[in-house]
Amino acid sequence: MFPAFIRGNHWVLAIIDVIGRHLIYYDPYHAVDDQNVMQCALRWVTGEVRTATRGDIFKGLTPSQWPIFYNPSYLPVQTDTDSCGVFVLFVAEHLKRGVYPSFKQTDIPVLRLRTLWSLKKQILHDYGE
Repeated sequence: MFPAFIRGNHWVLAIIDVIGRHLIYYDPYHAVDDQNVMQCALRWVTGEVRTATRGDIFKGLTPSQWPIFYNPSYLPVQTDTDSCGVFVLFVAEHLKRGVYPSFKQTDIPVLRLRTLWSLKKQILHDYGE
């Protein structure tokens, strides 16, 4: 997973699932990928697989044939104009833990406070890994 800052004012998230052999584009507004973020992600993962296959571990992986899912319905939608970073951060956190995000726009103030508290206390959650 990696966040991308697009158009100088908006965060989106690219997710590369090597095990599931697919990619996911998440824009908190559920907008289209008009900045070609996923084409960049696909080029990157294809290059990484090409490099890794020299050791035969990833033979048979062909990312260029993987589907790209844009804004799956299980991902939350942002309805304000200044919470995209919080949405991206917490969607990534949930997916890293292997759970679908269950928060919505009305939860953002609490998530902002939780983030602030974690940063002030210098606590990063590792979820057992």
